Amino acid sequence: MTQAVSAFEALPQHPVEADAKTLKTIPPYVRLAAADAYLYLKHPNKAARLYESVIKEDPGTDVEHFMSLYFAYIDGEHYDKAEPLIEQLHKVTPAWSRKVAGEPNWERVDVDLLWAMDPAYRNDESLSEQRLRKLFNAAPRNTDTLNSLATIERWRGWPEQSMQTTRMAEAYEPKSKDTRVNVANNNRDLEHFPLWGQQINDLYSDFPTDTTIQKSLAQWNDRSRPSITSEYTTGKSNGGSNNGNPVNGNRDQELQTRLNSPWTDNGWRAFLDQHYIWSSYEEGPLSFNRLGAGIEWRGDRKHFWAMVDNDQLTGNHVGLSAGWSQWINDHWQYSISGSTYSLDTPLRAKEAGYSGKSISGDITWRQSESREAYLGLGLLSISDGNKRVDFSTGITQRLFASPHHITSGGIDLFAEHNSQPGGAYFNPSSSESASVRLEHEWITWRHYERSFTQYFKVSTGYGWQADYGGNPTVDLFYEHKWKFSRTWDLHYGVGWGSDVYDGRREHRLYGLIGFGGVF
Repeated sequence: MTQAVSAFEALPQHPVEADAKTLKTIPPYVRLAAADAYLYLKHPNKAARLYESVIKEDPGTDVEHFMSLYFAYIDGEHYDKAEPLIEQLHKVTPAWSRKVAGEPNWERVDVDLLWAMDPAYRNDESLSEQRLRKLFNAAPRNTDTLNSLATIERWRGWPEQSMQTTRMAEAYEPKSKDTRVNVANNNRDLEHFPLWGQQINDLYSDFPTDTTIQKSLAQWNDRSRPSITSEYTTGKSNGGSNNGNPVNGNRDQELQTRLNSPWTDNGWRAFLDQHYIWSSYEEGPLSFNRLGAGIEWRGDRKHFWAMVDNDQLTGNHVGLSAGWSQWINDHWQYSISGSTYSLDTPLRAKEAGYSGKSISGDITWRQSESREAYLGLGLLSISDGNKRVDFSTGITQRLFASPHHITSGGIDLFAEHNSQPGGAYFNPSSSESASVRLEHEWITWRHYERSFTQYFKVSTGYGWQADYGGNPTVDLFYEHKWKFSRTWDLHYGVGWGSDVYDGRREHRLYGLIGFGGVF
């Protein structure tokens, strides 16, 4: 492909800078070959220019050239051009061949499938599924339709359902490339990792130039490399319930970094975890500074982890933490976790000589990419005898979606009860809150696997505390997310919140920065 582009750009017409009139002097088949090469090498705008020039000269050219132009628009983020193109193509492409009476026009099948997939590229997976199910009902044995439907089902977060659909395609055409790719990718999402690795390597051997297979193989190879995640948060608070001494401290910091080993063939890896929590009060700074080592296993949509940690500088207060989670099906997941030395223990309780043990459980329901809900219950047992029980629940609903924008809304409820209120730390007998949440994500720039996204969240509601009544609450957050490559990312943001403790309002301004990647 690189040689094809080099040969094209070396033509005497200087095609990169050539105007439309000069481009016409280059034969269409040469321009089309160069356009295909540009698209493969991730230069979609250059490809689109050449496809457009050929189609303008010959509007009756092959349908495949229009479809190639469509993909050039999609890859170049020109969704405003891609959608009307495929709509027009779907409108004018005949169902029957013009050349042979009674012969189906097989180009129409390709156009129908691309028309059905188009909404998913614009974050409307539901409409794509509706269109594909209509095509499936009309031709239930068409493997291209089955594989497209299976792809959409996987994109919607239903790998089990997607695998069932793929098995139907496999019954008709087991050696089809699309069927084999769907089987492999479903095994990836179902976390059947050994099967996925074997299948994607076999596919790469058979189709080494397929970019979808190349990407999946790269994801497989990532498992044999170490990875890292880290995030630092700092905040400043004012006001407060204790003579201007905020519950969270005048200043606070938190740093958590995790380094993971490569995955083994049977789904295990080791990790190191460093977690630092610090707050400054009038009586002085207080902190947790923990260093831990652990192992985790992941497979078959199940996840187990365990970690031993202690105070980083002294080696004291050894703790054991562990957790387990499992997807029961495509829609329901549960998780449980516990710690013998919990960092949920208030810093002021720690300073008073107390420690805490915790256990928690969560249930997640996910209908699709557009709607999900959660429910959580936790118990923190502090060594002063206090039992702190937390309950939380909420739901998120997508409100708007377009190629570069997604807006979601949600409701969150929270309640806490302490068996022994009062003491050395903020510890009311009960507190509750209810809030509504609005989130917006804007993909401001994207070029294949690199992107820049802006994220904004506003949450406002009402909080209640025993003996102090209720007061309004608010939290605002704005964030930038950078994807530098398929494996490395950076995010940073700033937020402001206002809450009331013991009848006095506190304001907190905070910022965070974090990154993650695979070495």
